[in-house]
Amino acid sequence: MREARLRANLTQQCLAKLSGLQRQHVSALENYRLLLTNQRARKLAPHLGVDPAELVVGHAAAPILCGANRPSLTAVDFRALVRAFSAARARDVASPGLTLELIGVVRAMSEALFSVWRRLLDDAQRDAERALEAGPS
Repeated sequence: MREARLRANLTQQCLAKLSGLQRQHVSALENYRLLLTNQRARKLAPHLGVDPAELVVGHAAAPILCGANRPSLTAVDFRALVRAFSAARARDVASPGLTLELIGVVRAMSEALFSVWRRLLDDAQRDAERALEAGPS
């Protein structure tokens, strides 16, 4: 969202005033501390020159695709992508290209989350087997 705001040559204060949001909300959205709802996206998008669905999708996917200093993927990340996917599928706001792009992102995320989940299960199984071999303490 920050990139779109800068491309539109707007300050956080100016975007807040145009959209009817508080400047603190714009800052929190840009720093991924506040959820970008569809309602907020519809208020912001016209002033940023983007489609609301693109804004929601980009906001949900950016921390995951760009790393955002996260060591691993979480279920919260996946839920954000699924919510973005739902927004992108809305016939009145999304282009087929955006939907296809998001399907790829959600597919990659689900595979990555499954891999993390599988690794956690394997670790738990190994720990339980070691405890069983060690016998009662």
